[in-house]
Amino acid sequence: MGITPILERQPDFPAAYLGFAQTALFGGRTSAHIRRTPVPVIYVDFLSMYPTVNSLMDLWRFVTAQEVRVVENCQAEIKKFLSTLTPETLLCSKTWKRLPAFVKLIPNGDLLPSRAKYSAASNDWQVGLNYLHPSDYRPSESLWFSLPDVAACVLLLERFQ
Repeated sequence: MGITPILERQPDFPAAYLGFAQTALFGGRTSAHIRRTPVPVIYVDFLSMYPTVNSLMDLWRFVTAQEVRVVENCQAEIKKFLSTLTPETLLCSKTWKRLPAFVKLIPNGDLLPSRAKYSAASNDWQVGLNYLHPSDYRPSESLWFSLPDVAACVLLLERFQ
C-alpha cells in the first residue's frame, strides 16, 4: 500500500503519544451485559466490523496524513460532546467522525476496558469491561482511553443507573 510509518513521515511527532494511544487501544472486543436471560438477537457480520468502523470514523485520513497534530486542553469540548451523546446520535454519521480521539482521565467507578489475567489456569491477559476506581497507592493516576470507549462508558452508566 506504500504507507510510510508516522515517525518516518513526521520524525518530530511526540513518541510518547504513540505509547499513550497504544495503551488506550483495546482492539475489537464484544461485551455481554445481559446473561442467562432469553433476549431477541440480530445476526451481525463482524467480519466487516473493522472496515465499517474505520469508514464511519474516517480513520484513513490519519494513516495517509502528512502530519498528525496532538490537540491538548480540549476538556470542555470533550465534556460537551459526551454530555449530548445519546444512542440516537450514534446513528448519525457526523457523530462518528468526532470519535477519533484519546483522552486521559482518572477513573472513579467508570465502566471502562482494562487488561487483566482473569484465569489462573492460563497465563494470558484478556480485556474486560470493568468498574475502575483510583488505586489506593496512586489515587491521582490518570489513564488513557479511546474516546469511543469513554462514550460507551457514558451511555452504559446512564443505562445502568
